Formats: sequence, structure tokens, C-alpha cells
Amino acid sequence: MLPEALIVLAASAGTAVVQAAGTDAWDVVRRRVAAWFGRGDEEGDALAQLDRTARVLGASDDPTGALARQEGTWQTRFEAHLERLDEQDRERAAAALRTLLEEVRQALTERGNTWHQTNIARDQGQVFAAQGGSVHVTRVDDPGEGAVGER
Repeated sequence: MLPEALIVLAASAGTAVVQAAGTDAWDVVRRRVAAWFGRGDEEGDALAQLDRTARVLGASDDPTGALARQEGTWQTRFEAHLERLDEQDRERAAAALRTLLEEVRQALTERGNTWHQTNIARDQGQVFAAQGGSVHVTRVDDPGEGAVGER
């Protein structure tokens, strides 16, 4: 099993792939992601899957659902690839993936694209999220006098 930091990295990579699909940056991102997966058959397989992702996202009647499914699919692919590597190769691949993510961010920003984010809370959960900023959450158990709401 991968350490949490690598799972988060794989999730970020999955999101980056999906966000780049259909943008002006797609060709660059597509080539870089495929190269990260390896040479030969692995690179060819990755290119085919990337093309499939772009088609699915472009043809979807449920864009939010399609984005979430494809993000999860790509996260799983990145995780599986990292898990197959020995520790030394995994460290190199993770460093290369971090660099790739920065390149994707720059490519999307330079081309005037915007990032989209899907946050889902289930079973009475809460989501606090931000892109390019901060979220500060303060929980007040006893709101005190003058607070709006029930007591």
C-alpha cells in the first residue's frame, strides 16, 4: 500500500489530467502524462486511455459525474503504477509526477484556462475546499448571546 502522500499525489494527478482534457494544453499534457507512464507499450496504453478520457468527457451528458469518475480512474492508474515500482524508482517517479503537475498547472494558467473542482460530502459530512486560496474554519459550540439560530 502506498503512503498517504503518494495517494494524495495520485489524486492530484488524476484531477490534473481530467482538468486538462479538452483545453489548449491537452496535447502537451497528454504527451507528458503518457511519457511518465513509461516507454513502448505502457506509453501507448496511456495515450489510448488519455484519448478515451477526452472522448468520454467531451460526449458526456453528465459532466460533473463524468469528471468525478475519470478523476477516480486516473488516480487509480497513477497509484497502480507507483505501487509496481521499487522504493527507489517510486521516489523518482513521484518527483517526476510533482514536476509534471507543476507543468500542467503552468500550461493551463498560461493558456487562460480555469480549474474546476468537485467536492462531495456524504452521510452528514462537511466539505471545506479552496483553489488558489485558503479556507479557515472555526467551529463554535456555544455561539453565545446574539447569535442567530436555535439554542
